Amino acid sequence: MLNLTEATGFSRKDLTTAIVRDPVTVSPTMAVKEAIALMNEVRSHCKANSIEESNQAQIEGRTSCVVVVESQTVVGILTERDVVRLWGNQQLSDGMPVSQVMTAPVLTLPESTLTDLFSVINVLQQNQIRHLPIVDAQNCLVGLLTAETLQQVLQPTELVHLLQREQVVAHLATQIRSSLSLQAILETAVEQIHQVMGCDRVNIWKFEPDFSSVVVAESTHLPRTLIGEQIRDDCFQARLPEVYRRGYVRVVPDIYTTEMSDCHRAFLLHLQIRAKVVLPLFCGEQLWGLLHVSESQTPRDWQADEVDLLCKLATQLTIAIQQASIHGQLQAELRERQQAEILLQIKNDLLARVAAQEPLTDTLNHACKAIEKILDGAMCSILLLDSNNQLRDGAAPSLPDHYRRQIDGIQVGEGVGSCGTAVHRRERVIVADLATDPLWQDFKALALASGLQACWSTPIVDMGGAVLGTFAIYYREVHAPRAEEITLVDNLIHIVMLAIQRHQNENALKQTNQRLQKAQHIAHLGNWELDLQHNILYWSEEIFRIFEIDPQEFGASYEAFLNLVHPEDRAIVNAAYSQHLRDRRPYNLVHRLQMPDGRMKYVREQCETSYSADGSPLLSRGTVQDITQQQEIEIRRERVEASLRQVIEGTAAFTGEEFFPCQGDSGLRT
Repeated sequence: MLNLTEATGFSRKDLTTAIVRDPVTVSPTMAVKEAIALMNEVRSHCKANSIEESNQAQIEGRTSCVVVVESQTVVGILTERDVVRLWGNQQLSDGMPVSQVMTAPVLTLPESTLTDLFSVINVLQQNQIRHLPIVDAQNCLVGLLTAETLQQVLQPTELVHLLQREQVVAHLATQIRSSLSLQAILETAVEQIHQVMGCDRVNIWKFEPDFSSVVVAESTHLPRTLIGEQIRDDCFQARLPEVYRRGYVRVVPDIYTTEMSDCHRAFLLHLQIRAKVVLPLFCGEQLWGLLHVSESQTPRDWQADEVDLLCKLATQLTIAIQQASIHGQLQAELRERQQAEILLQIKNDLLARVAAQEPLTDTLNHACKAIEKILDGAMCSILLLDSNNQLRDGAAPSLPDHYRRQIDGIQVGEGVGSCGTAVHRRERVIVADLATDPLWQDFKALALASGLQACWSTPIVDMGGAVLGTFAIYYREVHAPRAEEITLVDNLIHIVMLAIQRHQNENALKQTNQRLQKAQHIAHLGNWELDLQHNILYWSEEIFRIFEIDPQEFGASYEAFLNLVHPEDRAIVNAAYSQHLRDRRPYNLVHRLQMPDGRMKYVREQCETSYSADGSPLLSRGTVQDITQQQEIEIRRERVEASLRQVIEGTAAFTGEEFFPCQGDSGLRT
């Protein structure tokens, strides 16, 4: 790594001249007042001997503190500022040892590491200290560095130069801590680097997955800007990731004197680069991009301190990139959680609507509007497949009405837009630009006239594998769905399927009930159920017709039923039903009904009962058939037969012969 000591012309020897080689040392047990007296004695001695002015910094450094040493190891330090503070707070007392008031533990620096002046200055500033004991390999004290002795070996202009560059790093670090906008940080960085480096151009390249680059931030005074430009170096592309992934810093003083391929040189000339420094930027372990600092027309002998500064700034940018990446991930996770919560709320709401048997159109419209709120610019459509293999309008609250009318009833098939094709293929069909897609050849004029540019459709399939319809998303611009859009629809389409299936099942049940009621009406047969646990009686419509009772006026119970039975048959009916409950055998009974107008009806009752595990009767189910007509015919037949029998019997009595001779074994009798 390049360092600032080399960059500013200081050798290691020059830096070590700032070390005070004979600092004042004391033991931890020495009294504080004795240590103060020792510092004053050393200062007086130096003044008495007229020390040269050039060595005043050394004198000041030597007499402004005492280094506390025990067994040749630095254990603490006591400075003049500490003494002033102690006197001011009246914390000094006679005999108080240095160990009670010294700063400990104390920061030390091995002399062997004194190769970077900037690093030493950083240590003093970051720890807010002015004295830094220097030790050898055995951790024994060899001297003392102070802010004053360092200033003495630096020229004022050089010190200002270093501090300015340090401020750039500090400012960037501060911005990284205070900002979550990576783009703002990158733009500030290139602007400050451009200013402090005084170069033609500073930009940041971000790598694409194929390691081509896009310039995402730039500061330049050149007429041509590279911002947003796609950059591909075909000469260096294959080696580029591996080279920079190792942290390689590319320093090129002049493209004409630096070894490189003619192809790469031509590439740099195309980008107006004559001299450059290129540093890698990372996001975690991944190579994220490059920091480019360049001159366009003239060579430049890049100084070591300049490169070192760029390395420090690249480190800060890497921190910013990593911070932005983590923030982005957290934001993405937050959005996913929020979307999951919204999705759960929508699903629960739709399920509640399905459970409440809300009209299908209302439920489908609500599903469409819910998705349209989440997907900006989306327009949802739900089509229902009928028995003729045609798609019928189910819901599309945001599509133009004339478009809905035109597509209502389209036939399923290949090439019938996104929806007809999706049902035909039984798979999702995505058309990002319906103006050019052959699936929309016959419908694009209608769609384009309605302001529609894209449509993707998913078939709605029930649990038995039957297609119920389609769920489509339209856009007014060319658009291909993102993964999260597809996931969102897939999560809701199951509930839409349940709503459609529930509606179809209700319709089928309604038709079945209508047919059953018609059949019961034709057969004069009704069905009933009696909940024995709660004494609740259910009658079908046909039973009410048989009993000639208004359902609104009937208190449905077993007792209410018995009151409708002919008074002479009530005991028989009640006994038969009670016997049935005891025997657990089905019963079949004919009894009479007494109508309010005096008419009498005959009905046939049949019944079966289910029981609990302990033998208690739970639910009785039965039928009532109006057999009045048959019974009246039977009665008339019996009456005719009785009359005929009387006639026959009277004739036989009169003639003395049987009216119908018996047929013996040998044939008819004469």
